[in-house]
Amino acid sequence: AASRAAAYDIGFGANRIAASAPAKFVYLLNADEVTARDVPSDAFVVYQGHHGDVGAHFADVVLPGAAYTEKNAT
Repeated sequence: AASRAAAYDIGFGANRIAASAPAKFVYLLNADEVTARDVPSDAFVVYQGHHGDVGAHFADVVLPGAAYTEKNAT
């Protein structure tokens, strides 16, 4: 993803200890490729999106998101 490349450009990267630690909080932003098996069972999961996909079904909190048809563009 472009954001990951930009993070590496400015020197941001997870160290080995942080990368190997299990997640306690997971924020899914329209992330429909993540399944419940990908997330630790004790993690608190927030899903934000414009339609309920897989992540919305196992999230602890579901927040609304704007669909592309609800946004203004130029």
